[in-house]
Amino acid sequence: PSTLPNGKTPGTYTIPVTVTYPDGSKDHVNVTVKVGDPDSGKYEPKVTPITKDFGTPTTADDVTKAVTVPNYPSDKPAPKVSVDDPSTLPNGKTPGEYTVPVTVTYPDGSKDHVNVTVKVGDPDSGKYEPKVTPITKDFGTPTTTDDVTKAVTVPNYPSDKPAPKVSVDDPSTLPNGKTPGEYTVPVTVTYPDGSKDHVNVTVKVGDPDSGKYEPKVTPITKDFGTPTTADDVTKAVTVPNYPSDKPAPKVTVDNPSTLPNGKTPGTVYVPVTVTYPDGSKDHVTVSVTTRPNKPSESVQPVQPSEPVQPAKDATPLVDGNHVTVDTQNHAKTATNQSTLDNKHQAPAKASEQKSLPDTGQKETTNTTLFAGLFAALATAMFVSRKRRKDNK
Repeated sequence: PSTLPNGKTPGTYTIPVTVTYPDGSKDHVNVTVKVGDPDSGKYEPKVTPITKDFGTPTTADDVTKAVTVPNYPSDKPAPKVSVDDPSTLPNGKTPGEYTVPVTVTYPDGSKDHVNVTVKVGDPDSGKYEPKVTPITKDFGTPTTTDDVTKAVTVPNYPSDKPAPKVSVDDPSTLPNGKTPGEYTVPVTVTYPDGSKDHVNVTVKVGDPDSGKYEPKVTPITKDFGTPTTADDVTKAVTVPNYPSDKPAPKVTVDNPSTLPNGKTPGTVYVPVTVTYPDGSKDHVTVSVTTRPNKPSESVQPVQPSEPVQPAKDATPLVDGNHVTVDTQNHAKTATNQSTLDNKHQAPAKASEQKSLPDTGQKETTNTTLFAGLFAALATAMFVSRKRRKDNK
């Protein structure tokens, strides 16, 4: 029995056989056994190379379907194809060409060993180049995530594929618009195949209005007694060349208590803040001058520096007589109007009255004038009496 072929090796085998008859006689013959070729020797598996997009893993099913046995009888059970080592299947994360060993097992137990080639394509990140458009922002305007993501595009990317996703790596890098200058915002472009591109978006924040414009201040002058209002001050501040199509800057008085009330002459500086629409500010001062109050006019009596000597032809005064004073020429003449009472003052002639300005101090002026007249009268009377005494 050891000479019986196990069928595992093709070829012709001779098996000695003994024929024993009933009478005990024997014949010795040889039986020829021919073991046919295995299916593995009769058929040749066909392998179709596999191409995978980057990011797409290759499965065992992908590989087994890539192996066929041409001309294998359809009425026989199909050969079985299996991946020798599943760990050799590419995960799609690395581009390149891979070889996956495969075994084809036929129904007769014979086997064929073949290799399936798997090619993983280049990632989208290697086939496309993102385009970045720099961003310019006005001072005071924050930059949003949406502003940045819209600034990144992928030219020539197929429209029939899902669009790449653009994301800001760190939102804290987005400029808040409060500091002028140039900023770099890191961005990641993630393609549908999982590959990524990393780019930077430049954001330029412009200078504040406070650095581009210079407020103009017009000094204010007020009459004594006229208070200065906040409106007076704010209207004294303008911003030359500021665009008319933009909201006007707002002018405010820093401390309304600094506004002059008009009761004290002199110059006061009122601090003012100019706030622009972008939030920047200029600080200026408005000078407010209050004129002094108008001085009141008064007539002061003229006091002689030495005793007045009457002229030689002067008319002696008699008790009860009056002296008329010419306030313009300062001349003193005696009159014999003895009928007038010393306690009453004769009214001055219209032509002899001095025209005084209307200062609102009429009573004071008249009192001063009368005092001067009485002083002159007393001096004249004293001189007259002394002269008469000397004549005696």
